[in-house]
Amino acid sequence: MIQQPDFFAVEEIKQFTKWVGVIYDKDNADHHSVAEKVFYPLLDKTEYWSSEVARRIPPFEEEGKRSWLDQSNRSMVFKPYTWRKIFKAGDKGKGIFFTVGVDGQEGGELIYKLDYQFSRTNLSDDQQKLIEDNIPPKLRWQSIPISKLKVYSWEDLINETASFIAESADVYDRLIQLVAGNDADNISINELHIKPRPKTGYSAIPEAKATFVGVDKDFVKESFVLKKLGDAGEQLVLDYEMHYLIEQGREDLAERVRKVLDGEGYDIHSYQPDGSDKFIEVKTTSHRDSSQPFYLTINEKQFAESHLDNYLIYRLYNYNQVTNTADFYIIENPLDECMADPIAFRMYIKNAEN
Repeated sequence: MIQQPDFFAVEEIKQFTKWVGVIYDKDNADHHSVAEKVFYPLLDKTEYWSSEVARRIPPFEEEGKRSWLDQSNRSMVFKPYTWRKIFKAGDKGKGIFFTVGVDGQEGGELIYKLDYQFSRTNLSDDQQKLIEDNIPPKLRWQSIPISKLKVYSWEDLINETASFIAESADVYDRLIQLVAGNDADNISINELHIKPRPKTGYSAIPEAKATFVGVDKDFVKESFVLKKLGDAGEQLVLDYEMHYLIEQGREDLAERVRKVLDGEGYDIHSYQPDGSDKFIEVKTTSHRDSSQPFYLTINEKQFAESHLDNYLIYRLYNYNQVTNTADFYIIENPLDECMADPIAFRMYIKNAEN
């Protein structure tokens, strides 16, 4: 394990940016000094960063050159970056990897991204174009400007980067498959993929057992995360319904699809191609289990009961925040296809006895 160095400092990155692109003079004492005091320490810190990230998300591993000189233009100049590569074991040499490091251009910043080898590479032009066309914009460049370094620690940086890579691993795997020619489909972004309703579910409601185990729960954060997930799912369904109606030649109806206000008993007002209403309730989870239980409010349940012919639940699962995609199936009659389990009680104060 590499010994933890001091965290990235604003001043050293500023010095780094001043020397980027300067032609190296082996006889210049200042050049030797800046290499020892700025470039080597930043390389050490980048190596610690990448090695700790890889250690936390097996089977990823890392590598990189400890060179601070760029000789690609037939002259030796100070490099504008301190890149290290992070990739899955067995994928070395395939030309696709995650990159972390210091970028010395545009004022200096820490960056992490999904990347590929586009110079001195074994990848063909067609393979490079395939990768370029299929890296989601959100994965191309994540940066932390030096102005924000004071609020970061090693733990913050490593956790943030490790989470980014773990959440992007599916896209990374698909890119590897695309380049190898094992998958003709492009990587989907901002899409819903309709699936059959799961055949397996529950034959009976599981018995509820109280544990009385205390937990330290951040209800504000949990509420924020759930709302963000719910909003993302509703937007995907809104776009899906509009696109569907346009494909059916009903642009007039597509223009009328809308998200309704909270409290109306459903989420999306859409239409069948014949013009009849579709009242769609959207339930979204990042869980891969398509039969994962979900919650229905009393308001939603009563609305479903009064609109049996038009009420649908779009059950989104396997939601991927990075690509903004999800699989989903449609529950056409939720009151028959699902079992409701009352899990909370509204308590009323009784009249006082006379």
